[in-house]
Amino acid sequence: MLLRHFWLEWLDASSLGLTVPWEEYVAARVQREWGVDDLAAAERLYVSAYCKELVPFDAERCGPYPEQLRPYVEAPRYLVEYRDGVITGRSERA
Repeated sequence: MLLRHFWLEWLDASSLGLTVPWEEYVAARVQREWGVDDLAAAERLYVSAYCKELVPFDAERCGPYPEQLRPYVEAPRYLVEYRDGVITGRSERA
């Protein structure tokens, strides 16, 4: 998610003549955005901030998930983490 966050930004900059390699660009943006050099730490910070904008699914308000989504809902690739009813992040399934 973190790398994808910067991907289009890097492509746009590259199309305007920026010649910084992808890895260097991400490292610089991570340092500027969160003040860290570790991508794993930056990932946690990014996902936490991203997840604060998400809204928990409410079946009463939205109705049930479509049948085509049922396998993905019943066995998700990652688990959403909540704290005090607020989405705070996600973790990959083992």
